[in-house]
Order: sequence, then structure tokens, then C-alpha cells
Amino acid sequence: MCVITRLSFIILNLIFNMHIYILPYIILLLNLLILLIIPDERLSLNFKRLLFFIAFIPAVAVATLRGNVGSDTGVYVDIVEHMLSRYNDTYDDYNIEIGFYYIMKVMSALFNDARFSINFISLIIASYSFYLFSKTKHSILIYSILIFPMFFYDMTMNGLRYGLAFLLAKHASDSYDSNSKFTPLILILVAINIQVSSIVVFILLQIKLFRLNALLYSVIFLAITYFIYMDRFGEKYLMYKDAFAPTKASGTVPLMLVLLSCVVLLYSKAAVASKYVYLFVFEVLAWWLTSVSYAGLRMQLLVLFVCFCSISTIQLKEYRYKRNVILFLFIIGLFGFIGKLNNFNDEMKDSGSPFLPYHFYWEAE
Repeated sequence: MCVITRLSFIILNLIFNMHIYILPYIILLLNLLILLIIPDERLSLNFKRLLFFIAFIPAVAVATLRGNVGSDTGVYVDIVEHMLSRYNDTYDDYNIEIGFYYIMKVMSALFNDARFSINFISLIIASYSFYLFSKTKHSILIYSILIFPMFFYDMTMNGLRYGLAFLLAKHASDSYDSNSKFTPLILILVAINIQVSSIVVFILLQIKLFRLNALLYSVIFLAITYFIYMDRFGEKYLMYKDAFAPTKASGTVPLMLVLLSCVVLLYSKAAVASKYVYLFVFEVLAWWLTSVSYAGLRMQLLVLFVCFCSISTIQLKEYRYKRNVILFLFIIGLFGFIGKLNNFNDEMKDSGSPFLPYHFYWEAE
């Protein structure tokens, strides 16, 4: 009873403090309910996209109208302000990849305002998410119940580099799957130059296909990435080496989310479900790494993103127990969302630009 009481208190506290983040999630779920109730033949795909677009607007507004909100928002704002005050700076002055440096440089030149520049990048990430996950009814469904609750606010209000780079890597993988060769090459090179770890996203998304040429391209990309960013890898290694290593308990939530997702896929009897079990192996390895380095926790979230993106590519008609699978995936996403909100709540005292209390950019000091 004490456990239930404590859990109820945590949930009520989150609802009271986090309504600005919860309401857009509820609106997306209500839109999804409409799509699931109304037969497919009565709604065209374009109309489904329109409904998704309308339901997505509140979440985009929260991300793009924010003030100094989001763990790394303050850091990015400081970088752009530094760029605006200097004309001879280089990307070596900042601990970011060269691609993201030039994106911020262009934004600062266009808008001449640090906060607006960062919020515009958030708008780009949100728009890109809509483009990638609105192509089918199933991708809209999976984005709404899995990817959005776990990653949207983090991608658009905190980890802007990984948010944009991971989406580019997913786009590169989708393009490669459609037998295009030049487009994925450009996309993955851009992704690597925004966030180096995006190459791992591309590789993990391709492993399931067991294509020798895709894996060969991945190895070549990885070698090129290491050659270009050899110094950066060294800096990252020293940073993670000196950073406080979290306990394995810190990585329990993403580990359980990947495990439960794999179990649901196997339960669904989808023909391709077994191809995704390898992700759980990578998640376990990353979870073990958390006891040694903070990089393990980062890798766990990367694998979780790949897992959810992989589920979004499975057609809904392939599931044998469609309603049960959707319900189970919703519960997994809800569990992740509660964990994410709890993290937002806990970081209030640790971040210079915390997620709470939320305020709009015109309210910022």
C-alpha cells in the first residue's frame, strides 16, 4: 500500500508541475484515437496527415516558444551569443561538431538573436520529425505512442545536435531501404557532421536487413568519421572517463523499454519481429557499460531510439493481435513518458536552464 501511495503521489505531482508537457501528449493520443476508430477507407492518408499536423501543433509550440528551458538550451544560447560577439571564431572554440557549428552560425547571421536562433533549430527538428513519421498511419501511431513521449522534448529542447542528427540517420536508412544510393550518402555525412554517434544509428537500423553492401558502407562511414573526428573522439573519451559513471540502476528504464518492446513484437507474430531481437543484445551491452562510463547511458538511449524507429517501419496489418499490441506499446510509451517527466523534475536544481518551471521566450530575463 505504501508503494502504491508513493507512486500516486509522484504521478499527481508530475501532473501538477508538468501540465505544459502533458497536454500536447494527450492531444496526440486523442488524435490517434480518432484515426483508430474511423475505418481507413473513410479517411485518406492526406487527411490523416492533416489531423496529425493539427494535433502536433501544441507540442511544437511548447518547444519553439520556450525561454531558457531545457537542460542544454542555456549552453546553446551562450554559444550563439558568443558567435554574435565575435567574427573570427572557429568551431574549435566550441565542443561541437563542425556541421552543427555552421548551422548555428547561419542561424545567428539570419536572425541576429541567440534565443530565436536556437528555437528555430527546434522548429526544424520538430518539422523534420513530422515529415519522417507522417508517411503512413502506422508511423503516425508509433510516433505518437512511443517516440514522441520518450524523445520529442529531449530532442527539441535539450539535445538539439543528437535530435537533428538521429533524424538524418533515420532518413538515410529509409532512403537506403528504397534503393537510393546517393541520397543516404549525403544524409549520413551531414548527420555525422552534426553528431558523430549518428553513424551508430544508421548501422543499427541496417543490421536487421543483413545486407552486406549496407554494412560495408557503414564500416566505411565509420572509418571516415573516426579519421575526421579523431581529436573529437579523444576529447569525448577523456570527458566520459572523468565524468561520474552512473549506476546500472540509471539505465534500468531504457533497458526495460527495449526488452518489453521486443517481447511485444514477438507476441505480435509479425513476420519480421525476430529481426529486432538483436537490439536487446546491444541494449544489455550498453546497460553494462553504464557502470563504467556515462557513455553507456547515452548509448542506451540511442539503441532505444533505433528500436522505436524499427517498430515504426512494420506495417500494422502484419500484427496478429493488433489491438493488444497497440495497447501494450502505448503502456510502454506511457511508462517511458512518466520516467522522462520524472527526470525533468529531478534536474530542476542541477541545470542552468531546467525544464521546470516552464516559461515562454518573452518571459525570459
